[in-house]
Amino acid sequence: MMRCLLVDDEPLARQLLADFVSKIADMQVIGSCKNALEASLFLKENETDVLFLDIQMPDLNGLDFLQNVKQKPLTVLTTAYAEHALKAYELDVVDYLLKPFDFNRFYLCIEKLRSRQVSVNNERQFNEFFFVKDGSTHHKVEIKQLQFIQGAKEYVIFYCTDKKVMGLYAMKELEKHLPENFVRVHISYIINVNAVNVYNKESVSIAGKSIPISQSYREIFQRKVEQFKLKS
Repeated sequence: MMRCLLVDDEPLARQLLADFVSKIADMQVIGSCKNALEASLFLKENETDVLFLDIQMPDLNGLDFLQNVKQKPLTVLTTAYAEHALKAYELDVVDYLLKPFDFNRFYLCIEKLRSRQVSVNNERQFNEFFFVKDGSTHHKVEIKQLQFIQGAKEYVIFYCTDKKVMGLYAMKELEKHLPENFVRVHISYIINVNAVNVYNKESVSIAGKSIPISQSYREIFQRKVEQFKLKS
């Protein structure tokens, strides 16, 4: 169930959105606010999955409000003004509903929300743990325990602080799902930057094991670790 907050200074606009949401089985309105200040307080106290947000509102407009929300719900902007579309794209909103919109257009927006929600859920899972299939057995691998992954022909080996797990996976696919602290350093290795003890341009050391950095991945690795360097 996607929990929705409606924010618009026009009561009729909020009612129209509430009516549309009521027709969607996996969505529920949990709040309705007439301005961004009310919405700010609501978001601090309530877990919200989707934010339907008007732009032109008194005191604080929707775009300025959204820029200052630390943990943004999936956001759909609702406005009568088309000129804000570029800014909306920069703020990574899911959709831009230009008033007046009908239910057909609203439903297309819901499909985008559902697709994005699946991506968010998958990302959230892979930031914590995932299961590796080994034959008929599935092993739980916690991200915080995963130090590096080694490719071994058609198999890969997951090296954790407390165990090793083997599974039938493609390194390229694993790269797409792992959190940003993982980086490919060699055709056969993906490493957790958090687990690196020592490195130079040729290799990294993790838990006493030397892992080569190939020339084709060297620049990618350097960009990744640059943010962690102490400036002299």
